[in-house]
Amino acid sequence: MKMEDENNIKRKLRIGIDIDEVLAEQVVSLVKFYNKEKGKSFSRDDFFSYYWPDVLGCTLEEAVDLDNRFKESEDFDNLDAVNGSKEAIKNLSFHDLIVITSRPTKFESKTMNWLDTHFNNLFDDVLHSSDFHTGNGLNKTKGEICKELDLDLLIDDQGAYVLDCAKKGIKAILLDAPWNQDCPEHKNIIRVKDWHEIVERINNYSEGEYFASTKHKEIEDGLH
Repeated sequence: MKMEDENNIKRKLRIGIDIDEVLAEQVVSLVKFYNKEKGKSFSRDDFFSYYWPDVLGCTLEEAVDLDNRFKESEDFDNLDAVNGSKEAIKNLSFHDLIVITSRPTKFESKTMNWLDTHFNNLFDDVLHSSDFHTGNGLNKTKGEICKELDLDLLIDDQGAYVLDCAKKGIKAILLDAPWNQDCPEHKNIIRVKDWHEIVERINNYSEGEYFASTKHKEIEDGLH
């Protein structure tokens, strides 16, 4: 039997993981859908905010209608997985992986079908939060769910969600995107560029390395 170095034994973590823009490329498909309908030329880079009315110049009602039409379409069923996410989730399967999404529960069957297709049996649970839709799912925010389930960290692309978790004492990994550039720095938040870096950060953390952004780690190191 291969003996592991005692210092390299991993601690099993409980990790919350978002779907859209973390596992699934929703915006890329959404803008293609919208551009085809309206004759526009939006791209993912135009989404300086995830509040669609601000980006598309439409009303909230129009944005909600767009979201419903898109999610009812085959385009939504066939979303691409975010680059590197499939291999990364396999590599992290030692940990407890819990999907936490703010998608409406009325599209739960579509969500489950997509997860089964791309990440078959790799998640321990799939939960719905009420961040976007009041009364949705567990009728709790992602931060509340993470706290209640005593999760070690959340992986998300929404600055507000990771900041809420960070303020509750939960570690958070923010996947860099145009719409989260205004997320303030926090000692419990690490901003990453891709899934390769996510896996690296989680592996290091589970092996006992201090969890912090480079800036905050340098500050902490300077105190010792």
